[in-house]
Amino acid sequence: MKKKTDKEEATIVDMINRGLPFKVINHSTGFTYKVVKRIAIENNLLEKMKESNQAFKRRRAGTAHQSKAIQRYEETNRVLGEEIERRIMNGEHKVPLIALVGRTQAYFDRFLKWKSPELVELLKFNGERVNATNRKKASIIASNKTRGVSLKEITPAIELLYKQMLSEGAHLAEMKRVLLPLGFGCLKVKQMGELWGKPDRCDQSGENNPMYGKSPPQGSGIGTKGWLNLGNKRHFFRSSLEMRIFLHLEDSGVTFSLSKHRIPYSLNGVKRTYCPDYVVGTTVYEIKPSKLTNTEENKAKFAAAREHLSKRCLDFQIITEETFSLRKYEKDDIIELIDNGILEIDEKNLTKLIKWI
Repeated sequence: MKKKTDKEEATIVDMINRGLPFKVINHSTGFTYKVVKRIAIENNLLEKMKESNQAFKRRRAGTAHQSKAIQRYEETNRVLGEEIERRIMNGEHKVPLIALVGRTQAYFDRFLKWKSPELVELLKFNGERVNATNRKKASIIASNKTRGVSLKEITPAIELLYKQMLSEGAHLAEMKRVLLPLGFGCLKVKQMGELWGKPDRCDQSGENNPMYGKSPPQGSGIGTKGWLNLGNKRHFFRSSLEMRIFLHLEDSGVTFSLSKHRIPYSLNGVKRTYCPDYVVGTTVYEIKPSKLTNTEENKAKFAAAREHLSKRCLDFQIITEETFSLRKYEKDDIIELIDNGILEIDEKNLTKLIKWI
């Protein structure tokens, strides 16, 4: 072990006082963390050294995060940049554009600012034009405009996306899931296939269908999707139960965020990915009707989630309709939520929500 001299110790003390982190001290002097820590203790500088190390880690993490963010923005710009710019220039407002990108409102705002400050100002002007009307109605009108896009109006970005997915071997169902939010449904995908090659079909018919020979769970197929504007955040929900629980958490003053965890698991030898619903503190929650918590698929999901999250010092809990005393919403309550800008939902899902709520 390298021994320190009085001059070297004074140098280390000076570096700690200047707020330099251990990485810099180690690189400059060659002394280990144990030696530097002992010097800091002897000179009552341990807390200052810890603060410097934490600040250094935060700066390094921030730089890495910024680099990854730029990569994501560049990828979005490569695939959808021209399409977003064209729609903004045509007067489209924010709601359908966020759905087009398929990420959060915060991500879309940062991406647009990164791409072009001029587009940000233009989008603000477009937003002012729809503030006086119901945002839900404006979103429906905007989405209807995309359904009549002719093939000759397909942008190079959409063509590039189609050809890229085709080269990667994406199947037909996967292509439709990606292209449908961009305004290109089954007919457009078929027409693109005639021009640039048809994708393979994902053969999930007959015995290849996971639900082959099984009765659907009671209550399945009635899920409703939409957005809730709670505080300064937009939360996407995938069922009426999720909507009611998110509203209950907001009314109870609970700060929560949607989960971004992607948990790998296997079912009958097939690798899949499972995404829980929301996070409060260090606990990740899954919302599930009580009658579906013991299915084979859900038990596999929950077991994988507990194992995956425990390694990250996080807890996992299941929330059902019996966990909270949830408010009963009537049709008038739903309409009031829409009128107040809290609920954003299209006509199809609104009909299902009112029927089954």
